[in-house]
Amino acid sequence: LVCVRVHRPRLDEAIGRVMGSYLVREGSVRAVDVAPWAVRARHDYLVQLRISRFEGVTAAGSTSGQVHLLAWWEILRPIDGRVLARGETDDRRG
Repeated sequence: LVCVRVHRPRLDEAIGRVMGSYLVREGSVRAVDVAPWAVRARHDYLVQLRISRFEGVTAAGSTSGQVHLLAWWEILRPIDGRVLARGETDDRRG
């Protein structure tokens, strides 16, 4: 009898962890909580990310390609919901 367990984290959770690690590593952020967080947690800022495209793109007959990421983001102040910054990221990389 063989039991195989395959662990595939959900993409949204993985992206949240990577983004949090990046922000802390850059040094401008002291600590990051990734959703879901404790109900009573208090935050100075909330980053919302809406990813509409995250896919591989290849030309016909090609063995290599690119990853296309298209996302909209907002930085909010949780106290009053005020939008402090917003933008769009449209990135293609090999």
